[in-house]
Amino acid sequence: MIGVMDKKCGRCKVVKSTNEFQKNCCAKDGFQWQCKACRKIIDSRDVKRAYDRRRYHEQKETAYLDPYYRRAYNITLNDYETLYAKQNGVCAICQELCVTGRRLAVDHCHYSNKVRGLLCSTCNQGLGMFKNNNLLLTKAIKYLENYGT
Repeated sequence: MIGVMDKKCGRCKVVKSTNEFQKNCCAKDGFQWQCKACRKIIDSRDVKRAYDRRRYHEQKETAYLDPYYRRAYNITLNDYETLYAKQNGVCAICQELCVTGRRLAVDHCHYSNKVRGLLCSTCNQGLGMFKNNNLLLTKAIKYLENYGT
């Protein structure tokens, strides 16, 4: 039988003294539903990160990628997959797989938000460094032609 100063932890199901529970003014009995020891395990960064990582990989396409592509580029995950298949899974510029092992980045015009293609991280960063400026890219090409190896 549970005493007046005892409470059953909702997680480990062990009856413990109320001293082993944090106070919660919103709860009926004035204490958290789980003991401090269980709470410490749940709040552990490693456990939380492992849970988040596992959840991300299990639900990556439905829970993360599709809403991200819709919000950022106004395309669906199916649109991305279609474009990926059209490019044979390689970068639209260098025609190679992404060296980082990541998904190909969605290249888009920052003014019209129109999707141009999928790029590896190196090509995507290169375009970003040249600020998507044709004149700068042309100058860089001339520079390489004059001084390149």
